Amino acid sequence: MAREEIKKEIDGETYSFHQMGAIKSHNLLRKIGAIVAPIFGALSNADGEESILDADIDLKNVIETLFDRATESEVETILVTLLSQVHHHGVGQLDKTKIDIHFKGNIYRMYKVAYAAFEEEYSDFFGEGGMFANIGQKVQALNLKK
Repeated sequence: MAREEIKKEIDGETYSFHQMGAIKSHNLLRKIGAIVAPIFGALSNADGEESILDADIDLKNVIETLFDRATESEVETILVTLLSQVHHHGVGQLDKTKIDIHFKGNIYRMYKVAYAAFEEEYSDFFGEGGMFANIGQKVQALNLKK
């Protein structure tokens, strides 16, 4: 059963997040995973004692490495796919053209909204015991520092 629409306010703007279809969601996660998987492989210790799920993940390093490893086209595809599930109250459903116009001069907000879309789409991975729980906690900690 699909989760309900989630509304969030980000930088004074109201956005609604909707779920993608299962296949589209799977394909996007697979694309992101193929880019960042080597990063996570490097996080496990040499003895293999520490689980990747328990590793102390440096989120800044993960994001920097994502941008280093991904092509411009891959980053654009990921952003457009994530943001295509978002509805801005005032602009409407975001598509490539609306994304370009709406976030012009607000790239940081675009990343915040894209991350929120990722978090909502894959919320079952971010919950307690989820694969990305450690990353979600780090992002929340970063947001509290600002």
